[in-house]
Amino acid sequence: MKRKDDVVWIITYLAIFIGFILMIKSVYDTVDFYFIGGLLLYTLGSYWFAYGRGYSMGRIAQRDEQRKKSD
Repeated sequence: MKRKDDVVWIITYLAIFIGFILMIKSVYDTVDFYFIGGLLLYTLGSYWFAYGRGYSMGRIAQRDEQRKKSD
């Protein structure tokens, strides 16, 4: 992997992990910021992970464009 890919991978997993931890922490504390921040980090991290793995419409559209160019 390239260095940039490694950094993106680490940031993605940290966002998912920290978001999950903040959501769990919000159960024990009554601070809404932890839940909102955790949910936001977890959602964005999960979305970016799925996008990088090719589970989003952007990747599918890109494959369709490549197929059209090759034909």
